[in-house]
Amino acid sequence: MSRPGTLVLRRDSPKDIKMRNLAVILDDSPLVDIQYGQVREYPVEPGPHTLRITNTVYSRSAAFDMPPAGRTEFEVANVVSGLGGCMFVVLGMGPYKVALREISGTPSEEP
Repeated sequence: MSRPGTLVLRRDSPKDIKMRNLAVILDDSPLVDIQYGQVREYPVEPGPHTLRITNTVYSRSAAFDMPPAGRTEFEVANVVSGLGGCMFVVLGMGPYKVALREISGTPSEEP
């Protein structure tokens, strides 16, 4: 039987606005809420998966394939969108969106 891989979720981007939790949903099952500054690791069975990140207003999804005993890492964040940076500076609020980016995927450690 294949060993599970490790899914790593990072929410430590300097571009993150550091507001609102992000809900993590793996294969249509809620996994965790992640706050700014957290890095979380979860065992995931080998095979194809869908990761969805949402702040209840906006969401992003990514498909990935977890190799046996492998490691797949994603960066998640709430980031300013468009000209929202000016609004954040002046008003302390503005439009933002969810960012989801695969940082790395390492192959299986098994032969």
